[in-house]
Amino acid sequence: MTSPQQSEGHDSASSAGPPSAPQSTPFGSTPNAERYLLEADNLRRRQLRSALLHGSSRTWRDRRRIWPAVVAGVILVAIISAAIAVTGTFQNYRREQREEQREREEEQRQREEEQQQRDEEFEQQRREQEEQRDLQEETAGTGGEAAAIPEPPPGGSTLPLPNIP
Repeated sequence: MTSPQQSEGHDSASSAGPPSAPQSTPFGSTPNAERYLLEADNLRRRQLRSALLHGSSRTWRDRRRIWPAVVAGVILVAIISAAIAVTGTFQNYRREQREEQREREEEQRQREEEQQQRDEEFEQQRREQEEQRDLQEETAGTGGEAAAIPEPPPGGSTLPLPNIP
């Protein structure tokens, strides 16, 4: 009959009889550990061949480190953030300077307008005083009743003379 090794599906060199069907892999008669190593080596060779055909130098064992890229990315983000912060601060400074300049100009305009109003009021008061003086001089020079007070003669008394009929 058949041996226990044949019933389990293992082919060994001590078994009598030819194999019933050709094996699909060339490693059919090797132990599992060797088979694993040979298959891994075969996979590696296929990957290398594929990498050479497609122009890639990366293989399954080649692990690129990503920490330099992460550090470079963090530094780049920090530089960009700093540039944005500096630009924003400079724009705020310029805006504040413009606002202060506008406020100073507005205050100067207000002071000039107030001074102009004071000058106009002063000029108007001066004209009114001149007009009043001119009116008083006109009424004094026309011989009106209020202006008929005789001036005392030079060297004379200041007492009025009695009216003698």
